[in-house]
Amino acid sequence: MHQCPKVWRWAKGSQEKQIHNLKSFRWEHLLEQSLAGRVGENMTRDIPASIRREGLSRELQPSIRVGKSGITESLIEEIDSQLSKRTIIKIKINRGLFEKKDMDAAWNRLATETSSTLVMTRGNVGVLWR
Repeated sequence: MHQCPKVWRWAKGSQEKQIHNLKSFRWEHLLEQSLAGRVGENMTRDIPASIRREGLSRELQPSIRVGKSGITESLIEEIDSQLSKRTIIKIKINRGLFEKKDMDAAWNRLATETSSTLVMTRGNVGVLWR
């Protein structure tokens, strides 16, 4: 006999509306968590929903890759020049370059030095907007 997942068993009857509310709450919570604590003092303005959507989109491909040389002055200049041409860019940092605990500091440094706003980060991929 096939067993239903816990959420389904919980939702039997008239509680479908509660499941919908739970799913939308999870999505909003996920979006808040992707922004919370990673923006800091770089959040000088509200990020429009269209920019957030574009940043979360898989269609936006990383245009800059941080390699083994790390964050250098030439990398900052390249990010700055791309931000002057486009309003939003996606950056990918090679795995193992920074510890997980140091990734937030790296993203904040990139945002601060390029005078941009950190839209979102997910692991080793981040989106900057100016």
